[in-house]
Amino acid sequence: MPLGRYGRPEEIAHMIVALTAPEASFVNGAVIP
Repeated sequence: MPLGRYGRPEEIAHMIVALTAPEASFVNGAVIP
């Protein structure tokens, strides 16, 4: 864990929303631990 802590639920939710947005359609093969 680079930040030394686990992500908070709202941080994880923001990541999910960003990755499921139409603008993220070019993202592929990303590994998000």
